[in-house]
Amino acid sequence: MTQIKQKQIINAIDGLSNQLELIRSLVNDTLLQNKEWLNSKEFALLANINSKSVSNYAGKGRYKKIKRDCNGKHLIHVSELKRHLNE
Repeated sequence: MTQIKQKQIINAIDGLSNQLELIRSLVNDTLLQNKEWLNSKEFALLANINSKSVSNYAGKGRYKKIKRDCNGKHLIHVSELKRHLNE
């Protein structure tokens, strides 16, 4: 592969990465405006981690503001997401 092609591919990947960050930011803003509590899957999507990791962290006490829904699944307060993203 030529260096020109490699640069084009790298530039395309960088562009996609920037677009993904913009989309993630828009999703975060929209979701956070409407919700006070996030389930593990929502939290994982917004924090860019695995949902099982979220459940494990919640069970180990990493998140302070947490509760369980009627099915026993973890709900994490949006303030914990902000704290997690700033770590």
